[in-house]
Amino acid sequence: MSPSLLSQVGEALYGEGVWKSPLADALGVHRRTVLRWAGGLAPIPDISADLRKLLMQRRGDLAALIKQLTA
Repeated sequence: MSPSLLSQVGEALYGEGVWKSPLADALGVHRRTVLRWAGGLAPIPDISADLRKLLMQRRGDLAALIKQLTA
């Protein structure tokens, strides 16, 4: 995974500019770790499954809100 893809996922989940701390919390790692990954200063481990899970949860939350707005 590239730092760019990590940033895209983080921003989609938590918002531009504020995603690093919430993502660190969700992954159970220190914020500095996410900062190093995002900056290309440390290799990103295989967290694809964890990120997919977080995205799927968000998708479900958004679908529920859309349903409420169209009711």
